[in-house]
Amino acid sequence: TAPSVALDSSLLLLFVVGSASRNYISKHKRLRAYAETDFDLLVAQLSVASAVLLTPNTLTETSNLVDHIGEPAHAVISIGPWSRCYRCLSRKNGTLPASRPCRFQHSLVSA
Repeated sequence: TAPSVALDSSLLLLFVVGSASRNYISKHKRLRAYAETDFDLLVAQLSVASAVLLTPNTLTETSNLVDHIGEPAHAVISIGPWSRCYRCLSRKNGTLPASRPCRFQHSLVSA
């Protein structure tokens, strides 16, 4: 079986921002060390993972870091799939088993 992948807040932020728009990666002040090619590599790794492991602290920190971008990017990210998935995870106490993926098509579980 495919391995699980654990993400820290920087990589989760890269995934969230890049998923909203690849162009936002270079505009986000906390993602200056990353490029669109880094996002592509991350997506490739996540696409073969059996699950993505996140801690409650990682979710909280990523939620805080999402705010470090100006409009209109902030609005796009804040109302996009990330915000709905965050609420989904919160309702399930931070746990979403890989066997029951989020309706936004990713499998997130907490460690």
